[in-house]
Amino acid sequence: MATMPLSAFATEDNAVTRWVGETLETVRVSNIGAGPAGRLYAMSTVAMYDAVNGIDRASNTGPRRDHALVPPDGARNNSDREVAAAAAAHAVLTGMFPAQAGRLDDALQQEILLSSNNHGRVQRGLDWGQIVGQQVLELRANDGSGPEIFEGSDDVGRFPNDWNGGLRNMVPFGINDPSAYISAEGPPALDSNEYAVAVYRSLIMGAPDGNPDNDAVAAFWRYGSNSIRETGGWFPAALEIARQEGTTQSISDTARLFALLGMATADSVIVTWNEKALHLTWRPFHAIRRANEDGNPLTDQFWDPNWVSRFGQVGGSPEWTSGQSSFAGAGPGVISAFYCRDNIAFSFNAGNVDEPRSYNALSEAGAEAVQSRILQGNHFEFSNSDARSDGQNIADEIVRNHLQRLDNKPAVVEYCPQF
Repeated sequence: MATMPLSAFATEDNAVTRWVGETLETVRVSNIGAGPAGRLYAMSTVAMYDAVNGIDRASNTGPRRDHALVPPDGARNNSDREVAAAAAAHAVLTGMFPAQAGRLDDALQQEILLSSNNHGRVQRGLDWGQIVGQQVLELRANDGSGPEIFEGSDDVGRFPNDWNGGLRNMVPFGINDPSAYISAEGPPALDSNEYAVAVYRSLIMGAPDGNPDNDAVAAFWRYGSNSIRETGGWFPAALEIARQEGTTQSISDTARLFALLGMATADSVIVTWNEKALHLTWRPFHAIRRANEDGNPLTDQFWDPNWVSRFGQVGGSPEWTSGQSSFAGAGPGVISAFYCRDNIAFSFNAGNVDEPRSYNALSEAGAEAVQSRILQGNHFEFSNSDARSDGQNIADEIVRNHLQRLDNKPAVVEYCPQF
């Protein structure tokens, strides 16, 4: 597996993009799960946004915007916004992962050295950023994200292993009510035609088939140990798009883009974990190996007690619904709403393979990310489609209602009727 250079301190970017990279690297090194990583991405990006936005409002530079979590009280005019963003992310990351403080301290010092501002402006930015980061840590310290263990079961249709679903209780970063996104119907019944068709698709498409194209797609979107996890997958894409679209020329716009992405990703975790906890359904691995027990005569022919997925994965959480597919709705949803168009051609690499992949539109990349879960043998089609829709709707709610201008004069780039 390739090791991704997440924090190269490219001077053509800005502090927000550099510290998005540091956050991705923190997740990779700490080897935390997808859910906790999603929470960290939101905390780091929100802290950077509030640090930059506070100084913008104190200095009356650019549009005055609503804060995400930390009010702008205490921000001072003529403060270094780049240093403030870095200091805010640094405070969050070192507070959550003190074992990585050495690397992060060096990165913050390098950020200070990059600044061309005088000592006073740098110090004011440093002080304000540290305040914001500490407040984010305090405000999210008791946000309901503690552990909640659901016991596995050998019953037909049930996920067999214990699973920590505590993030379902996390206070949202942007959506008003997670329950509004939770399906009242849940997955199709085991004895239904829809379920049988989904089992067949996973049986055929999710097994090793020697097809290099299928292997390439499945590997590109496969997040294993010491990766940026599924919740981080759209951040490298957003980094590349922000560069090519010129967004990185404005630290305020860059901070807003990544805060929206962080908020939508974390809130997609909440909804997905609620769905998983509500139904606790088995993965294709168990469904195919026990197809003779599910009470559906249509799946008897698919029974294979020795079936293995393309990469031998089983899945570490209940099947309904797919987290990756939810993030594949939320990520492209935020980015396309931010730029008011879907047809952005881009290439990126999330660090799971050596070579990047290219796409003609965000929705094209999102569809491939969803399809990868079938090719990996990890999910059913019905779980993917419902989850992707949830992610898209979460992104829409957050973009429409958060980090908006306070002068009631939204620019076209900030409000897109088609989204």
